[in-house]
Amino acid sequence: MYYFFLRYSVVGVAFVFAAFLLWLPSMSSAQNKLSTDTVSISGLSEASKPVMQKAISMHSGAQLNWSGGQGKAQLVYDGRKTSRSTLLKSIALAGFDNSDYLAPDEAYQNLPAALRYERVRKAKWAIITNPLIKTPQAVILTGTTNNLEGAPLDKVIDFYLKMKDALVSTDSKAASKAGAEMLSSIKAVKVNNMPVNMANDWNNNRQQLESAVQNLTKEVNTDAQRQLFMSLSPIMLKIAKAAGYQEPLYYQFCPMANNGKGANWISQFAEIKNPYYGSMMLNCGQTVETIK
Repeated sequence: MYYFFLRYSVVGVAFVFAAFLLWLPSMSSAQNKLSTDTVSISGLSEASKPVMQKAISMHSGAQLNWSGGQGKAQLVYDGRKTSRSTLLKSIALAGFDNSDYLAPDEAYQNLPAALRYERVRKAKWAIITNPLIKTPQAVILTGTTNNLEGAPLDKVIDFYLKMKDALVSTDSKAASKAGAEMLSSIKAVKVNNMPVNMANDWNNNRQQLESAVQNLTKEVNTDAQRQLFMSLSPIMLKIAKAAGYQEPLYYQFCPMANNGKGANWISQFAEIKNPYYGSMMLNCGQTVETIK
């Protein structure tokens, strides 16, 4: 009996050890695919770090590491699922200037007084025209800028994506706040510097878009917000195509949403993160169109 027990104990240990050896390369491979970027962020402190971490946490578990250094932090992220640009843009939209993007003035003003910092530059949006691209590319310029008109269609899309991320997290308050910010950006849009086709697309869809966002902002129930978001997303598809957004966007579809009729949304990620079911069916859906 002792021999039998000893024999199978040795076999069991050998099996576990073999499994461990097989697991090590995959673990090492996963770690090797993580990117680490050192970035400059204004307003870094123990109090502001959680706000910044929350801004990027929805992007596939990205982490902000800060050890108390003056304005320097490390972004750790999976480059297959998100990008430095996306993460720093999220931090800027939360109100913090950084090495790639300057925060919109309204985002900075929305920070609690204790989190505000001395700004060296104010955020200005500019339209960069490239003759090889049919629609202008909207960017936030780093460096001091003066007398530049805004490119508010990008801001409309940014706040739509922020709202989508809030619904993925089933956070009704964050969704309402993003809706209010999106509503402000819609009202701030000026068509003066837009190409004729872009201005026509915007004018044809603005009223319907503004109404849908306004209704969503008033809701406090996530299910009701998601229902309104379903009607908002097809309108945003037209806006996104007209805007010439600076990064690829993904038009995605869940066949289970809307009582089995299906519903779409736009995401900045190719990976599916379903805003209609959140953690219940986070990966339900597929990309049906890429907007470049």
